[in-house]
Amino acid sequence: MAGGAGFSLSGNHSLKDNRNLGKIRPIPVVSDSYSYKEKIDLVNLKALDESIHFRIERKIKQENFRKWTFRGVWIGGFILFLILYMMS
Repeated sequence: MAGGAGFSLSGNHSLKDNRNLGKIRPIPVVSDSYSYKEKIDLVNLKALDESIHFRIERKIKQENFRKWTFRGVWIGGFILFLILYMMS
């Protein structure tokens, strides 16, 4: 076996180190200086609305394409099965 007992010992050591790092790092606190209300004023709502509609339309087109592709493959397979069945 490659590594053997030394591998598991180093794994245990790194696990302990990672646990200790979690204790050292400070817990993030939400800053009061960041204001969402100020940021929303900077947003171009028309462009945001257009991009949302574009994504929705693209998603619908992809779903329709997937449906028709699946149907085409299924119908083609069925026709191929019928042809092979009629030939035998």
